[in-house]
Amino acid sequence: MSADSYDDFEYRPASEYTSEERRRHCWAVAIGLQDVDGLKVSDYLRNQAHANIRGEKGLDEVGELVRERYAGADANGESKEADLVSQRIAELLTRGAFFLSPDMLTTIHAYLFQDLDPAVYHPGQFKSERLIKQEEVLNGDSVLYADR
Repeated sequence: MSADSYDDFEYRPASEYTSEERRRHCWAVAIGLQDVDGLKVSDYLRNQAHANIRGEKGLDEVGELVRERYAGADANGESKEADLVSQRIAELLTRGAFFLSPDMLTTIHAYLFQDLDPAVYHPGQFKSERLIKQEEVLNGDSVLYADR
């Protein structure tokens, strides 16, 4: 078989991204990244994630449900950021590989934080001030963040 024609290779489902194990891994990473930042997802998100992992709900459906939960003006629970961003991380992870570049970082940031207040989170924008953040894993030291 050669690659002389596009028809030489058949299209196959990307089952590695739809298996229960793969869905479990994506959600573990998504929720774990929030946990590292000290953010806790709600039991509601965990239940929706488990329904997705078991194949009972699609990831798009879970996303719609989570966004609906926080759509109201008074829906500013302490898990809002963690829930919304975790679901978006899971979406990105199911898409597979991507090219990591400065432009891609702004695209990823915009995607992850699109459901949150743009005046607070500035989706897709680099910060203009120097930042420090004490990290427990670094015994209270900060990662050195570069200026833009």
